[in-house]
Amino acid sequence: MSSSLTGTLSKGENYNNLQVVREDSPENLNAYFSGLKICVVTALKEELDSLMRYCCKPHEIVIHKNRVYYKLTFSKKGKEFSVIAHTLNQMGISSMSINLTEIINVFSGLRYVGVIGIAAGANKESQKKGDILIPTAVFNYEMGKYIEIPDENNPEISRVIFESDYESHHIDSSIQQKISIITNEAFLKEIMGEWIRQYKQIGCHEGNLACGSAVIASEKKVKEIRGNVARKCIGIDMESFAVSNLNQLKSNREIEFFIIKAISDFAGVDKNDDDRVFANDMAVKVFIEFCTILLIE
Repeated sequence: MSSSLTGTLSKGENYNNLQVVREDSPENLNAYFSGLKICVVTALKEELDSLMRYCCKPHEIVIHKNRVYYKLTFSKKGKEFSVIAHTLNQMGISSMSINLTEIINVFSGLRYVGVIGIAAGANKESQKKGDILIPTAVFNYEMGKYIEIPDENNPEISRVIFESDYESHHIDSSIQQKISIITNEAFLKEIMGEWIRQYKQIGCHEGNLACGSAVIASEKKVKEIRGNVARKCIGIDMESFAVSNLNQLKSNREIEFFIIKAISDFAGVDKNDDDRVFANDMAVKVFIEFCTILLIE
């Protein structure tokens, strides 16, 4: 479902047998989701679809202006809990920044806001597809300066180099540690389910996550990012810098930001979509378990 449905649905109308509500004011929208403490945002609809597969009830759709929000309910350990969900239907730091800013301004009762989904791994030798990435900090590897350097022997010939001046923002250690607690070897083996026949096992990595505005399909570029910016980079995506930046800029309001990603590829020339469903599934299961710690236990 996309935001193009805005203005075509009336309150109470069903869409594919799901309840759809259109709220015309931020106050009504906030009231509709009253009591919900967690909002999760995905860049892609397929990431949201993976999350929806684990709902224990039909999800509810709420339209406000040109935004579509979902109320998703899950069951864990005999108890139910609901979260607010939203998808951008596109990748990019700026789009994620705009949407997250609007979300924390509209939903006054939120306590946790985060992004889940897929990312590229940064080290094929030590990582596997499906591995969980828990960023402790996120940096924008595209921040810096392009400099043109003339050839000493021929002034008419020049080359352009990039001098990195990246900015890094940390994720609160308290929220990062809560995610770390659940991603132990036994839990990671448990959530694989039938996937274990194909993928054998997954691991978990903590550290710096690189973020930029372009899709990368070049091992050379990945090595450049690791070599010039962060040697211990655990992965690369296109949205997470927005989360860490908001975490850096947040005021006194007690919102904790989190990021949960899973490796779907290694940003090489052989980059494809074959493992995206598996990676999304792993990220979703970690997120649901994370919610049980925050809301139930």
